[in-house]
Amino acid sequence: MNDDSRPTELHPNRDPSGRPPQPDGDRVVAEPTPNIAPATTRQKLLTAVAAGAAITAIAIELFR
Repeated sequence: MNDDSRPTELHPNRDPSGRPPQPDGDRVVAEPTPNIAPATTRQKLLTAVAAGAAITAIAIELFR
């Protein structure tokens, strides 16, 4: 027979190395997102050149 007086575990598969549970009533506060500047024209140009070089290298290997 089952022992009905034993309380059930709330999180039976909880990771023991994880963060401890927060007390009741506490709210989780989201961290603000970092202020990341948009890519500069130079960065965009370098990305386009690198992508073009990679595509050219792949095309050369395919047609070789």
